[in-house]
Amino acid sequence: LGILLKDRGELKQAEGLFLKAIELAPEHADGHTSLGGLYARYGKKNEAIACYRAALDLDPSSTDALTNLGTALRFIGQYVEAYELLTHAIEIDPNQAKAHEELAAVFREWGAVGKARAHLQRALEIEPENAVLRLKLATLLPIIAESKQQILEYRERFGEKISTLTRDNISIENPAWDIERTNFYLAYHGMDDKPMQEAVARFYQGACPSLSFVAPHCRTAMPVNIERPIRLGFISRYFRDHAIGWTFGRALAAYPKDRFRTFLYTFEGDLDNVWQEMSKQADNAVILPEHNLAACRKAIAADKLDILVYSDIGMEPTSYFLAFSRLAHVQCVAGGHPVTSGVPTLDYWLGNDLGEADGAEAHYSEKLVRLKGISNNYQRARLQQPAKTRAELGLPEAALLYTCPQSLFKFHPDFDDLLAGILSRDSAAEIILIEGQHPHWTDLLRARFNQNIADASKQIKFIPRQSGADYLQLIALADVVLDTPHFCGGNTSYEAFAFGKPVVTLPGEFMRSRLTLGLYRQMGIEDAIAATSGDYINIAVKLGTDKNARAALGERIAKAHGLIFNANSAIRDHERFFLEAMALAGH
Repeated sequence: LGILLKDRGELKQAEGLFLKAIELAPEHADGHTSLGGLYARYGKKNEAIACYRAALDLDPSSTDALTNLGTALRFIGQYVEAYELLTHAIEIDPNQAKAHEELAAVFREWGAVGKARAHLQRALEIEPENAVLRLKLATLLPIIAESKQQILEYRERFGEKISTLTRDNISIENPAWDIERTNFYLAYHGMDDKPMQEAVARFYQGACPSLSFVAPHCRTAMPVNIERPIRLGFISRYFRDHAIGWTFGRALAAYPKDRFRTFLYTFEGDLDNVWQEMSKQADNAVILPEHNLAACRKAIAADKLDILVYSDIGMEPTSYFLAFSRLAHVQCVAGGHPVTSGVPTLDYWLGNDLGEADGAEAHYSEKLVRLKGISNNYQRARLQQPAKTRAELGLPEAALLYTCPQSLFKFHPDFDDLLAGILSRDSAAEIILIEGQHPHWTDLLRARFNQNIADASKQIKFIPRQSGADYLQLIALADVVLDTPHFCGGNTSYEAFAFGKPVVTLPGEFMRSRLTLGLYRQMGIEDAIAATSGDYINIAVKLGTDKNARAALGERIAKAHGLIFNANSAIRDHERFFLEAMALAGH
């Protein structure tokens, strides 16, 4: 009965029945497994894990308990134990489709895209009508690409499969829970993602009709004249100690209370001091239930928002799928993840006039708004004292250090030749990279370097992942900071400029490669902006080998970087746009 009620969405009643079943038969493993599954749906990860471990203690050969515990451990980042449990489940029952699906998720996170694909295909052989498996297989992408050819092959397959799934009119009940990911890695391929993002959005609109929810207050036209303050909302999972929290965290206080009422939304999870500070600045701060789209929509709709800003669409699933609903009269996307969403219910893309390329309107499904200047109220980074030395961070004392402290999934294969070009002209230098979030990412990138730029790879050193303070020290100790092409640094560039460090950048066609360009333009400095790959190499080597040129540029950056920090003028520009958008919505 509990299982039936759970399937109907009556979770509280189901929980009571599962607890009663365990009370009546505590030795019965399935009761613990069922309760664990319920807790997992609630987002109560630790409680779910305890239930699964209890079930496994009672029945060590239960493939359901092994699979569910592996899944829960994967959700909290314990991938090695998850891998062991899921592999054991498949050894017991090779036809356990869910175990293959979950093992594919582990391999996908590790970047082993071939193994992930193989396990998804096996799961689909077992359950050929499983729409979720078909979609996961269709949207599988490499994290660390072996080559440009691999990128093209996966993108082509992605597009073809999405078209097929759309024609097949498949149905997915709760994509935020069932799919649990977005098209995040498309953005790192250096290509136009708009057609693919729009195709995926069309698919979800057909497969999940409930996504097209319209809040009651949005079912009537916006009043032409509003005398009350505008109800302005911001939503993100990453309003915490994260690049998004650092970028947007201080902006709320700048909105005048007589003209705006601010609403803040995040999701259950690790809520830290950044969230607490942001919450104090907002008129109302709401913690939404993870994966529960219906409850999230209801909570946001209750606030009757005029404007809702999604800070980083595409970085995680719940906010992405919420964006398909009409929860405010005006809905905007800020550039926390600078690639178009493809979602038709998002009206405006909040860009700027310094970074966007000519004709960039064609890159967005949303209407591009070119705000004046950089649109982040960003606080300048400071080094902890006493400062650490190179030796304390495991860096060579005497070598000229080029540093690229970006996440490894930003390392497009095109970057390999740029690194090799720099090192071929500066044999005494070393390029410092930071190991990946998973050791497998580092192994994959190192293997690609050994394959593509074997001679130069000897001068490329990976160092362990750094704490926040040591990460800043690493940037401050570098001689030259290298920007990644196709998807450049954002927070990293802010941090480098805070310490007067030159960043060599190669802006491309799309905004995600032009963030550093925008910061340089706001400071009135263009010396380290490359026009071509050869130019990038020349600028990097010049700054690396000419100490005087490097010092002179560093001094100019240090004098001008006040123009990119604490820029309340950007908030005033947002303010003006929001008022204009409201006026347009009222006609």
